[in-house]
Amino acid sequence: LVAGGKLAIWVYSAERNRWVQWIRQFSWILRPPHLPAVVFWVLTAVPATALFLWLRGVVSPMARLRPRWARRLPYHEYLMAICRFPWRELHIIVYDQLAAPMAHYVSREEVERWLQRVGLRDIQLESVHGNSWAGLGVR
Repeated sequence: LVAGGKLAIWVYSAERNRWVQWIRQFSWILRPPHLPAVVFWVLTAVPATALFLWLRGVVSPMARLRPRWARRLPYHEYLMAICRFPWRELHIIVYDQLAAPMAHYVSREEVERWLQRVGLRDIQLESVHGNSWAGLGVR
């Protein structure tokens, strides 16, 4: 990175994704080692459909009718960001989360250390939808 250059990163947050990590681990325990990707794609339609029904049947109406209640939901920011996504987009998200053989979830402190370790200044770090971190720094 040249002097004055900017570096931007985005990572999954360790702080609010423990349940996602648990589901990922559980799905890998149940998944046969040589299951074809196309079969796994079909299987992930089940949790994608459950998510779609939850978002359209509960979260979205609650956000309109009882916004204070909706703000109390876990993952509120993220749910609001994806509640209007079509089913296909949600299916892609679910598959992406569950199919990757490895995913790292990083704490805010660790992201900050990374940016400092490579000699960046003017570091900006903020939560994105309450489930990930975006970082920016200048060399």
